Amino acid sequence: DIDFLEAVFSDDALIITGRVIKRKRNDGISLPDKIEYKKQTKKQYLNNLSAAFKNNKYLKVTFDEIEVMRHPINKDFYGVTLHQGWTSDRYHDDGYVFLLWDFRDEAHPQIHVRTWQPDSYNKDGKGSQRIPKDEIFSLSDFDL
Repeated sequence: DIDFLEAVFSDDALIITGRVIKRKRNDGISLPDKIEYKKQTKKQYLNNLSAAFKNNKYLKVTFDEIEVMRHPINKDFYGVTLHQGWTSDRYHDDGYVFLLWDFRDEAHPQIHVRTWQPDSYNKDGKGSQRIPKDEIFSLSDFDL
């Protein structure tokens, strides 16, 4: 529901998307993956999401490992970390999404931050490894 997402993301939201680039040498030996992050405006993110909805016949998004943390000082702010699976007829990834929610206006909550990072990747050329929990974005990574 793009209209809902348009309303829920703040106009100046920090949105970071990413993708894992698998690399191999000419002889087929795996090299460390490269993770490419991209900062997007709300408009860019929603346009890209709309294109994904339009260009895919099939799209399934799942969420698990959901953690919610209330900010210790700014009680109207919550950090939500969740594991997301994204599968379409053209693409698949698994990663962690972090959302910084602002509930100062309970009738119109806003997302100020949305990040994505892979749940695992080949960081040393020796095979895929889960990202350590302390490297997953959380509420403590952002100043309010």
